[in-house]
Amino acid sequence: MRKTKLVALFGALAIIVGACTTAASPAPASEAPASQAPATEAPASQGPATEAPTAAPAGLSGTVLAWHSYGSSGGLRVTAEVTTWTRIVEALEAANPGLTINSLDVPFDQIFKKFTAESAAGGGPDMYIAPNDELGKEVRGGFLANLDGKIDEVVANSTDVAVEGSKVNGQLFMVPESLKAVAMYYDAEKIPNPPKTTDELLRSSRTAARSA
Repeated sequence: MRKTKLVALFGALAIIVGACTTAASPAPASEAPASQAPATEAPASQGPATEAPTAAPAGLSGTVLAWHSYGSSGGLRVTAEVTTWTRIVEALEAANPGLTINSLDVPFDQIFKKFTAESAAGGGPDMYIAPNDELGKEVRGGFLANLDGKIDEVVANSTDVAVEGSKVNGQLFMVPESLKAVAMYYDAEKIPNPPKTTDELLRSSRTAARSA
């Protein structure tokens, strides 16, 4: 059976939490047999019954294979992104002794193709961090897990544009992590009235190309 994966545009912590297996919660106490007499009330002289101590929440456990491409811009463990990612992984493993995160840096120009190829063969990572460039293709291929209702807290603290960019046909398949914007720099002396929209930029570019 093809295994679905988690993909992120952002939020390593949220994704890893979603991908890990937590220890099973204790089974509820079974009901008393019908023949058993009901418990009697404590005598008046007896102090109030104390509640049984509650077990501490179980930590995350299991093994997660995570891909990223943070090293593509400057070498492993050199860029700020790689350093931050490494610290996140170390902190998660330290806080959850039963959790192992195997992190693999995949060059950005290969990560989409490699993810699709290995996922189609039943392999690949449990999660990977990348833009939403091929989100639709990956969802149609059945490679990603549907996250509707599973990361509500993350969604509530994300911008609408980030959340909508994580959806395909109205369903959530990515964990919002960050946004990137394209900026245009120009010489104000040579271009006193720069394009204000993408359409204006395209029209001015075509005009300049015809005049060249």
